[in-house]
Amino acid sequence: MKEKQNVFYKREPQWRRALSFPKALMGFVVALTSFGLVAGGLAAHSLPSSQEATELCELGELEIQGWNLCFHYEYLEGPYVNPRGERRFSSGMAHIYSPQGQALESEPHFYLWMKMPHNHEHGGRPLKVQALREGIFQVEEMLLMSMPGQWFLRLNLDGIPQNPAQDYHAEWALTEWE
Repeated sequence: MKEKQNVFYKREPQWRRALSFPKALMGFVVALTSFGLVAGGLAAHSLPSSQEATELCELGELEIQGWNLCFHYEYLEGPYVNPRGERRFSSGMAHIYSPQGQALESEPHFYLWMKMPHNHEHGGRPLKVQALREGIFQVEEMLLMSMPGQWFLRLNLDGIPQNPAQDYHAEWALTEWE
């Protein structure tokens, strides 16, 4: 599996500034995530499809078109891509925010999605998601199984999607294409 490249921010991402960690712990978290020292083999930063900054969002964040929102995900544990018979769970922090400071209008729904060769796609097991603060969510119990393709974290801003294959507003690449 290829190792992901780190993205170094010119300034600290907003979700880190929003959390009120003690200074020593924050330094440790920043060191782990900035230099890819998280266990599991891949760098700590998941890279979105578009890595370029937009007028709305910072480098390394996804702009959610039509919503004036930015989306960022970062691993806390993992990513663990499990071969058959293993069950190590990945977890991380998702941050959805409006650069204009507007509150989210609805409760977002996160779910796993796998894109495979020959246009085959499917979902993953349900995730445990906890809202920590406005726009900051801890996403846990991500079981990523090793198979040909690429895992994504999908986001729907209208609640649970009727059609998960089509009803999503953003998707964040969790793994490289296998």
